[in-house]
Amino acid sequence: MKSFVALLKREYYQYRGPLLFTPLLIAGILFTLAMLSLWTPYRLVEALIDAGPQENFAQLPEFLAGQDAATRRDTMERLLFGVSIPFHIGWFIALLVYLSNSLYRDRRDRSLLFWKSLPISDTRSVAAKVVSASLVGPAIMWSTIVVIHLLLLMLLAIMAWRSGVPVWDTVLLPGNPFSVWLRLGLGYLLQMGWYLPLFGYLLLASAHARKSPQLYVFGPLLVLALLEGMLSRSIEFLRLLQVRAWGGPVPMVLKIPNGMVGFPIELDQTNLDYHVIHWQELQAFLLQPAYWLGLVPGLLMIVVAIRACRYHEDL
Repeated sequence: MKSFVALLKREYYQYRGPLLFTPLLIAGILFTLAMLSLWTPYRLVEALIDAGPQENFAQLPEFLAGQDAATRRDTMERLLFGVSIPFHIGWFIALLVYLSNSLYRDRRDRSLLFWKSLPISDTRSVAAKVVSASLVGPAIMWSTIVVIHLLLLMLLAIMAWRSGVPVWDTVLLPGNPFSVWLRLGLGYLLQMGWYLPLFGYLLLASAHARKSPQLYVFGPLLVLALLEGMLSRSIEFLRLLQVRAWGGPVPMVLKIPNGMVGFPIELDQTNLDYHVIHWQELQAFLLQPAYWLGLVPGLLMIVVAIRACRYHEDL
């Protein structure tokens, strides 16, 4: 157990960029935008919650004060979940960078030889990378989102107090952040299971890469997509990749009316709760056969990546 914890610490210190600095950078940008929007016209609030014309972030408590309890709850949920989406996108990119370089970097700097000299198996080394990507990294991201939510709620509470609006009934109680955080945490756990085929593929490409791991990651996918297009004139393979990359219980797209915040661009005039995680959606996703069937190829690719570590020791 101590050796596995040491491997996790090693992953953290060696890859603090994607694991730690990515969510911190996103949090800093979002909080800066929130502070600027206190005094400058900024349409983020209107875009996230469809609250009508909002000159700046400071006017949101006044808008909430004029709404009923259900509208306040829905508005605050949309705001908190919508603010979380940049973290989801940033973490997805960080996953690509981290896992595609992990085994390749071990062989390039020959640290793999050092760990092989210790009584630590290749299985534990690769398992530490999977745990770092599926548990440690999401835990750091979730904690950062909790902090940014608390800061935003604090700003809203201050603005409500200055405007003479009841803070508890208008901002804090409708926000219900504990429910939001719990749904986000459970959503991340399910999302990492959904990403297991992606983890396996990235580790497999990284274990075999000789020069550029990104070439080994995207090269085969591009070749398969081109072959499918030439032979069958379809894009089903690309659609499958899109579903596996952007699907899952954690929203990666923010649908809003009359505008767009987030990536990719996708407008929706009817479903404004697209980026809100509901309890019934988590339960329904867990019961999908596609979720459980995806675990099998993911585990198989991880096993092949472990075996590849035994034969590709260094570059």
